[in-house]
Amino acid sequence: MTVLREANADDDVHVLVITSSGDFFSSGADLSDASSASADPSTPSYLAPVGQFMWELIHFRKPVIAAVNGPAVGIGTTLVLHADIVFCARSTYFWTPFARIAVVPEFVSSLLLPSILGPSLGNEMLLASRKLTSAEALQRGLVSDVLASADEVRAHAIKVAKDMLAPPLASKSLPIFKSLIRSPDKLRQMGGVFHDEMDQLHKRFMNGDTAEAAIMLLSQRAKL
Repeated sequence: MTVLREANADDDVHVLVITSSGDFFSSGADLSDASSASADPSTPSYLAPVGQFMWELIHFRKPVIAAVNGPAVGIGTTLVLHADIVFCARSTYFWTPFARIAVVPEFVSSLLLPSILGPSLGNEMLLASRKLTSAEALQRGLVSDVLASADEVRAHAIKVAKDMLAPPLASKSLPIFKSLIRSPDKLRQMGGVFHDEMDQLHKRFMNGDTAEAAIMLLSQRAKL
């Protein structure tokens, strides 16, 4: 969150590349924490650190490239919906198993997944926890290209970022492009969906649904 704010305000930063180390881009929520954590009913979810991170990325005013180096689970998938360009490794899959842990779509995914992938596939990912392979993600337009390895994905993302900075006055042009891609009307719509999702997420945490689902899932894993 702090890094995003600083990068957004820094005139020497023109393009943001988001990636991860290790085999996963994101492994999803820590279910052991979810089963024991108690939410503060006086604090809306959008004011929690993860909510503020989401808000900052939604409103980031410079181009964002996601270099997805491996499987993207949960927020790893919903994060790339806010990248302007996405590349992924062949080993990548995109998975939003929200229903399995009794949470709800977040990061405006209830709007953006069906919009990007089409209603049926987007809704299948949300409602039925459908995994999307890297090949399917390329075919359906979620990513621009699939590279063989994580290192190749990162290197390609950096090259594309440098290419974006090559034309004259790119530092002045890129924010204009971004403002047109994400117009005020789009941002207002996404802002409304974001708050609706976070309100429902807060309710599920507060009524114990998420903790109950996490305990059940951890118990099932322990028996395997």
